[in-house]
Amino acid sequence: EGETLARQCGCVKKREVLRRIRESGLQSVIQSCTFDTYQATEDWQRGIKEKALSFCKDSNAGWFYVGGQVGCGKTHICTAICETYIRKGYDVRYLMWAETSKHLKALINDYHAYTEMINAYKRIPVLYIDDFLKVRQGSDPSGGDLNLAFEILNARYNDTALRTVISSERTMASLCFWPPESLPGNSSFLSARPTRSSRARAFALASSGFSVPLVTGAMVTLSSTLRCGKTLKC
Repeated sequence: EGETLARQCGCVKKREVLRRIRESGLQSVIQSCTFDTYQATEDWQRGIKEKALSFCKDSNAGWFYVGGQVGCGKTHICTAICETYIRKGYDVRYLMWAETSKHLKALINDYHAYTEMINAYKRIPVLYIDDFLKVRQGSDPSGGDLNLAFEILNARYNDTALRTVISSERTMASLCFWPPESLPGNSSFLSARPTRSSRARAFALASSGFSVPLVTGAMVTLSSTLRCGKTLKC
């Protein structure tokens, strides 16, 4: 009697990749926003790409943060990271902060609907939060925004197997010092408002090595979470 053997067809892996792309929420941009198509003509762009590639190669990396104004390539580099993880076999989910936070806050009195939606963001292996804490121009994030941010980030902070990618128009310093008056010297460089400059520059931080200072105040719990797996590397 012969022995029956089975081997997985190579097309199964391709179908899984396509499924992950479709379910990630990045299907419309993932083909064009890759590391190969990211234009790194200046030192700051090359630095961001280098950190992003290093993050993807580090099996212990948990967090990646990139901050900068509109047009500096934040979405491109974060999407390239997500595309890399999808092809590695990870499930990825995209979260547009302004849209998703509004939806979640509207569900706050519907326990089951709220829990189901927010748990998806808490537990997905790779989460990309785009335009983190972006609100109406001239406004500061509300208490509801901060509570929501803390709930998602703290859950992911406590699970070291998860990876979180964040882009924002805000500087890292503005996320760690709240209210704005607590900033040392209250300097404009550390403004709590979105970053502004004459050039569309950005900066990136990837996990392990650079610790974010903590201060007292309404933002202290969120800033603690934003230490990103205890430390960050810049």
